[in-house]
Parts: sequence; C-alpha cells; structure tokens
Amino acid sequence: MKIYRFSRRLSSLIFVVALIFSAMPFLPSERQVLPLGYLLMAAVPLIVAAIGALAWKYGIYVDGSTLEVGAFTRRHYALCKATSIEVRRTKAGRVATIKFSDGQSLSFGSNLVDFDDLLTLISQRSSLPVTKPVWDP
Repeated sequence: MKIYRFSRRLSSLIFVVALIFSAMPFLPSERQVLPLGYLLMAAVPLIVAAIGALAWKYGIYVDGSTLEVGAFTRRHYALCKATSIEVRRTKAGRVATIKFSDGQSLSFGSNLVDFDDLLTLISQRSSLPVTKPVWDP
C-alpha cells in the first residue's frame, strides 16, 4: 500500500500558528478585554488546530485496485470503475480529477507530496492515460 499525504512541514506550521494564536490573549496589554472576547479569541486557535489535524491525517491510500481517501473517515473508490483522469491548472497549482462510471469524481491538488508519482500510479493501475492541459509541460 502506497500513501500520499500533504507535507508534514505544512501541518507542523499550521500547529505553530495555532499555538501562537492561543498565546496571544496572555500577552500583556493595556486594554481590558471582556470575558466574551477571550471566548471568541479561543475559537480561532481551535479552528486553526483543527485545520492542522485535517492536513496531518489526510491521505490517499493506493492499494492494488482501490483508492482510499480521507482524513478521519475514508471513502473507497474502485480503480476499475475509473473513466478518465484529467489534470487542469488553477491559480493554486494543478488539480487532478478522476471520474468514475457511477458518477462520482475525486479531485486532489498538487500540494500532495509526490503528486506526479500518484498520477502515474493511478494511470498504471486503471490503464487510463492522464489528460493534461495543452500548456502543461
């Protein structure tokens, strides 16, 4: 089984940002903050930490002829039902979309580590070519 994930450095950076946000209310300040303000400020690091946990746990697991995708719960896709593999360019980078015969589709971005290797592996396992944009090298 081969696993493709986001960079662990990205997740670690998100956790550091959450830690910084959680330390902000304890810095000395000349202003008085209402207790409700502290509660609202506590929500920000919790949300940032949740995003970091999702980035840490998310993965695409390629095992034989199936794909398992997700962070805390995984969705299963059969590669034998894949009908096309398309890559398009966006402002954030490249995005791959795999379409299946049952109407489902799976999209993932190039911010995964070894994105090109993942596309090659899926292409080999499904016997489908990867359709790239004309301007993509």
